[in-house]
Amino acid sequence: MLEYLCDLIDINYSDFPRNARAYKNNVYLRLIAKINEEDSIKCRQLLLYNPAKPLGRVVLGKDVMEAIWADMRRTQLPTWIRPAPPNWGTAQRGKLSADQYHVICMIHVVVTLVRLWANETSHKKEMLKHFMDLVSTVHLANLCVISQDKIDTYNEYIFRYAAKWTELLPNKSLKLILHAALHIGNVMELFGPEWTRACNLRALLSEDTDLRAAVSNMIQAIEATEEEDARGFRLTGLLDPTSHDSMIHSNACPIELSNDNQQQLRAILVSSHEDNHEIRLQRHALAVIKISSCSITYGTSTSAESKNSNILFQPGKVDQESIAGVIDRIFQHTHEVVGEDGPSTHYYLTVHPLLPVDPKSDLYCEFGFAGGFLCASVPGPSRLIKLSQVVSHVAVTLMGDGEYSGLMHVLPVDWLMLSFHLNEASAVGD
Repeated sequence: MLEYLCDLIDINYSDFPRNARAYKNNVYLRLIAKINEEDSIKCRQLLLYNPAKPLGRVVLGKDVMEAIWADMRRTQLPTWIRPAPPNWGTAQRGKLSADQYHVICMIHVVVTLVRLWANETSHKKEMLKHFMDLVSTVHLANLCVISQDKIDTYNEYIFRYAAKWTELLPNKSLKLILHAALHIGNVMELFGPEWTRACNLRALLSEDTDLRAAVSNMIQAIEATEEEDARGFRLTGLLDPTSHDSMIHSNACPIELSNDNQQQLRAILVSSHEDNHEIRLQRHALAVIKISSCSITYGTSTSAESKNSNILFQPGKVDQESIAGVIDRIFQHTHEVVGEDGPSTHYYLTVHPLLPVDPKSDLYCEFGFAGGFLCASVPGPSRLIKLSQVVSHVAVTLMGDGEYSGLMHVLPVDWLMLSFHLNEASAVGD
């Protein structure tokens, strides 16, 4: 760069040995001396030159970053999600891991950026929609259960994201990783979700010793990668989405069910037995503060497990939309059905539902499953559900003062990403 500037204003620097340690400093001093001594047009142009980055490269300014950091302090995440550094994006923080970028982009930036830019009519709104297309593709690409409609939706999002790249980011060249992402839809269609591809590869390698010997270097790399936790995936590998076993992780405390709990419990049991046999309920139950289902831990809101108390659950009818709520109590209960063999023991939760606002006034609903939704910060009356009705954890963020005072943002966070419904807004876009 120094040599280029010297060439612009005809400065000779050939007398400095290029291999000398002081070469760069000598060229710099001669350039500055020339600029200070002469009043030529070229020198004046150099003095006016601003080496700042071109406009458009900085997307998140200081005000946006401070808003994100403030929202992060009001966000409650389940314990299996590692919180992002509170000062990310600063020189003091330095580089971030892939797992930290994942949490920041999929949760924290979504919460703040939609709130700040969803009502914009300028370039910011287009940038927001572009970013949310990327967030949606990451959700879809990480599903453990896929279907053709989800693959088609993934392709729609990623191709729209790629098409908008040069328009919205003219100073950024297309990345090779984006080219690879354009083919993920085909890969999912041919080979299924990512976790099944890994299983199929392992089965193939275990059966074919010749192939295993031929790709020994790749096998060593895979095994070395599995020993790392740089991307936060070790926990995911331990989770079993096909397991329906429940496990209590705390001492059980005897409790007596209220009349309301008994009525709700009887209604649940009656709806699950079509033969109208007599159901005999015990008034006593065993309460715990945390329990695991499908290897995922849930806890009560008043205990040390409160971070795991925010959930999304399926109502009694399968065709109804899932509801967000806060777990108040977890208990084990045993009942008998006349005519059946022996008593049956199941786990239940008392949950305070979070009441969603009107979708027409919810800015987040525009972005479907990737945007989450707004709820009143004060939960509704408690209701009883079965443990099997729990869909996933949710990240909750109190929206603070101002226009969104008294509201809470809810974002489902399912590391297994078993499934979700695609609504028309998220599947079609604009």
